[in-house]
Amino acid sequence: TSGTFAAGSGTYSIPNLPNGEYFLFTDQSVTLGANDYIGKANPERLVVSGNTTYNFTIAAATGGTSFTVNIDGPSAEPLDIFAGSPTGFRVKQVTLDSNAGAQAFTINLPDSNWFLGVGPQMPKGANAGPPPTPAYLPPKPKEVRITNPTCTVDGTAGCAATFTLTTSNKQIKGTVKDGSGKVMANAEVYAYSPNGVQTGLGVKTGA
Repeated sequence: TSGTFAAGSGTYSIPNLPNGEYFLFTDQSVTLGANDYIGKANPERLVVSGNTTYNFTIAAATGGTSFTVNIDGPSAEPLDIFAGSPTGFRVKQVTLDSNAGAQAFTINLPDSNWFLGVGPQMPKGANAGPPPTPAYLPPKPKEVRITNPTCTVDGTAGCAATFTLTTSNKQIKGTVKDGSGKVMANAEVYAYSPNGVQTGLGVKTGA
């Protein structure tokens, strides 16, 4: 469910629930307008025995160091900027514009060692399925070390990182044969990229 937020607060409503036990949570990161917040990703238990009010308080994600993420990719492409560390996980949903060249976004990161990357925008909701297959190869994440106010990216000083989304429009074709030269049906073939975050792309040979 969602609500309308103004002046730092808002309301939500989940109607037509029977009495019982429920667990309430939000997305890990919440963006409202131009503001980012740290959500309630850990479910909170609530027992309902009638109309019930349960308030959430989410903290503004303004602490830490402002880090710039430059992304050069397809026009109007919806993306997730994600960062993981021992201190937590952050994600920011963005959409690229139609202008040529890289577009700059900012994400606030507390002091820690982070793995920062970009990829397909994940659908929201507890029962959401996987994201659509992107038309590009997601780039390899970068290792970011934050010690406010300084940063390093893969060991190089600077509080900015650039990602280029390479269009996936090439193919590899071939034939799989056994030791005697006979064509093999249903043989699995995998391709891995040392520069991408995907573990591998797999296909089967035809009959």
